[in-house]
Amino acid sequence: MSVVKNWKVSRKIFGLIFLAGIFLIAVGCAGYYSIQKANGYLDETYNKRLVPARWVGEIRTNMREIDSYILELMLTTDTQKNRKLQNSINEKAKQTDELLLHLNQKEVDEKEKQLLTDFQQALNVYRNMRKEVLDLAENNRNVEAYQVYVSKVTPISEKSKNILEELSIYNQNLAKETNEASDKVAVQTTWIIILLTIVSLVLCSSVGVFLSRMITRPLQDIQNLMQKAKEGDLTVYGTYQSKDEIGRLTADFNDMIAQLQAIIKKVSDSAVSLSASAQELSASSEQTSEATQHIAVAIQEVANAAETQVKGMEESASAMEEMAIGINKIAESSSFVSEASNEAAKKAESGNRTVQAAMEQMRDIQSSVGESAEVVKRLGLRSNEIGKIVEVITDIASQTNLLSLNAAIEAARAGEQGRGFSVVADEVRKLAEQSKESAENIALIIKQIQNETSIAVATMEKGTQDVKNGVATVQGAEEAFEHIVQVIENIASEIQEVSAASEQMAAGSEQVSASVTEVENSARMSRDHSQQVAAASEEQLASVEEVTAATQELNKMAQELQEMTSRFILR
Repeated sequence: MSVVKNWKVSRKIFGLIFLAGIFLIAVGCAGYYSIQKANGYLDETYNKRLVPARWVGEIRTNMREIDSYILELMLTTDTQKNRKLQNSINEKAKQTDELLLHLNQKEVDEKEKQLLTDFQQALNVYRNMRKEVLDLAENNRNVEAYQVYVSKVTPISEKSKNILEELSIYNQNLAKETNEASDKVAVQTTWIIILLTIVSLVLCSSVGVFLSRMITRPLQDIQNLMQKAKEGDLTVYGTYQSKDEIGRLTADFNDMIAQLQAIIKKVSDSAVSLSASAQELSASSEQTSEATQHIAVAIQEVANAAETQVKGMEESASAMEEMAIGINKIAESSSFVSEASNEAAKKAESGNRTVQAAMEQMRDIQSSVGESAEVVKRLGLRSNEIGKIVEVITDIASQTNLLSLNAAIEAARAGEQGRGFSVVADEVRKLAEQSKESAENIALIIKQIQNETSIAVATMEKGTQDVKNGVATVQGAEEAFEHIVQVIENIASEIQEVSAASEQMAAGSEQVSASVTEVENSARMSRDHSQQVAAASEEQLASVEEVTAATQELNKMAQELQEMTSRFILR
């Protein structure tokens, strides 16, 4: 626990995430194992059980058809029909040999191999007996052929059919076992996933609560200590010790409190000394202020008389200065307006170039939108072609469904002997229905794509028209910018002329103002001596008053500082 306590906060959070990731991977592996196992069982059921069962059913069907052809052959004396029936028998026998070859090439167990061997032996005997019957029927010795068929062919035929029936039942039992094994694996995997999920939730929640308390409790302690420090209690001290961020934060907090204690103590001591010094200085400055005020009143009366003599000159100089300032402002404003006009002309020219570039881009966009519309139209044509292909697939599925229905009818006619083939026909019918449903879904999607393609074509055409309108608008903006540039250039030229005239007037007014100022300075020299003494007295009086006010303020600040430091509790 001490090791985890010294981990960084990020490492603690990553540890929780890593633990959850391990359980997530475990759940994923269990699911993957289940899928792979189920896929193996499904492949075994189809390739090793369903397909061989279908082949066995076809062999049984071929044997029944051969029996029906033999019976028909024994009932007719037409040579041409006899030849046709023999060809049909030979064709069915060839199909049976191909199906047997497929069965022998499949991976089978010992019992299936034995059953196939027994069937092959019975089939060879059956074919020899059948050949004897065919030879008799070919010579129109039908009665003898029928006797041989009943006495020799029928028993061996029944034996062959029984072997096939046993092989079919054996495959069905194996398929059932495979299905049960698949269900068992699915149930086991489900319980494993549920168990892993529950364990992961419990363990991750426990670790999360543990890490959360390990992080939040020290933070709450620091928060409480900070609250006490804010209220003035500087005797607080953090006791949490760790090498993580919270431990360093606690150590830094303790250092900060120690430094604050030293600062507050030093400030408190200084405030006491400052308050005493400020009171002494305030008393001295009040005495000096009273003496200086008497001297300033006497000298001010002398300065007032000299001041009246130059007042008229000051008013004249002031008027000239204000006039010079106004003319200078006019000149400066004219110059600024001229520069602004030139800058506006440059901006207008830049805007004109930008509009031209925008018009080029609008033309490029118009071209691109046209090309996109053409591509979408071609996509609509391709969608129509795909729709025709889907119709063909739907027709094929319907025909397959019809064929499976006919096969089911034939199997029903065969009775008990056609039960296995009926199962295969039903599977074929289901596959045909699924193919038809998939084709209908594809046709619906293609129709939606065609509708959306039509909407896209209409949108592209509208976008092309909007781009054309945009090009016309940008051209109008380009002409307006050219007109603005011409007007601004004319205004800038006129403002430059006004600016030049204003600068000449400013120069003349400055010369007049300089002359008046020289006369005013001469008049003022006569009063300077008296004013110097008055000014010095007034400055001394003001300084003394400022010192008095400052000492009072300093005394007040010292008292406030003492009150503030008294709020803090020190060791």
